[in-house]
Amino acid sequence: MIMIGALLDDSPSSSTAKTSGYTYDDITVPATWCDNDEYVYAATNGTDYLSVCKTNSGYLFQALSDDALTEGEAKKVKSSYVVNTKNYIAILDKDTMTITDTKGNVQSVVSLNRWLSGD
Repeated sequence: MIMIGALLDDSPSSSTAKTSGYTYDDITVPATWCDNDEYVYAATNGTDYLSVCKTNSGYLFQALSDDALTEGEAKKVKSSYVVNTKNYIAILDKDTMTITDTKGNVQSVVSLNRWLSGD
């Protein structure tokens, strides 16, 4: 079960895109590293660390927040990645993770000041 609720944060940030010179190693931590080094997305705000890895069966979402690791399946929708849980949906889009309930009501927006997307 994915516990997206642990990632809620409303702090402001500025966007830093792929051209910033960051690498995936700069914005991930060991708990969110892709085993096969096939990152398609990674982001952090210095407290929360997110990654999406391309696997043989699809996409794997990993997040570390408050020393709790969350993993689950992600789907690519246009330029975003979507993670569905029983009660919430997380939409990862560049420098923002938006958490909605299953009816589409926004519950929280997490700002991520360093991110890379390459798929």
